[in-house]
Amino acid sequence: MMLIGLLLFATPVQAAPAQDVPPLGNEEIVVIAERLRSISANVGRDREGRFHCSLSGTTGSPRLDDRLCRAATDCVRRVGGEDAAVRACLESRKPRLLRQLRREMERER
Repeated sequence: MMLIGLLLFATPVQAAPAQDVPPLGNEEIVVIAERLRSISANVGRDREGRFHCSLSGTTGSPRLDDRLCRAATDCVRRVGGEDAAVRACLESRKPRLLRQLRREMERER
């Protein structure tokens, strides 16, 4: 089995440019963002060419975990196995993933 192992580390939400960071008004989003920062993803490919993703932990939101794996897999497909390029690709997507989750959480309240 061909396996592309990648550790994808997030930068702290506070380090991202202000326009990219969703307003973190409630504690639940802050906690989820902190968990997201510490999670690594492993993206592999099986003999049939299908991609598989696993995370080192959970953000506490199954929706965000799923989207993070999809984003990591998409980044590997787009930029190949270069760790730095995949990491940069995924980092550029994380603020949008958090904004999307925040909007969904606000609608549910």
